[in-house]
Amino acid sequence: MSLFHDYPLGLFNNVQYRTQTFALQPGDRLVLVSDGVLEATDPQDNPFGTERLADIVAATVGEQTTEVVRRITGAVLDHRQIELRDDATVVCVDWRGE
Repeated sequence: MSLFHDYPLGLFNNVQYRTQTFALQPGDRLVLVSDGVLEATDPQDNPFGTERLADIVAATVGEQTTEVVRRITGAVLDHRQIELRDDATVVCVDWRGE
């Protein structure tokens, strides 16, 4: 799993973003999340984090993209246990080729 971080889109003026290139093969899955997912904390202030996200993505191999998004958002809400403090965005795309 690769992680790339950059400034949030539209938040700052005159920001230069890095171009990031991916070589996707048929059957690859691309999962994009906002910081609100990774930084969502539980009542003891432990963040949701990348390891928990990676575990969910690995556990959903073969599942439909909608199920992956449902599982990730459900896990974030369960981890947080109360209303989120930040927006949380999850996008899942399966690459079929070409």
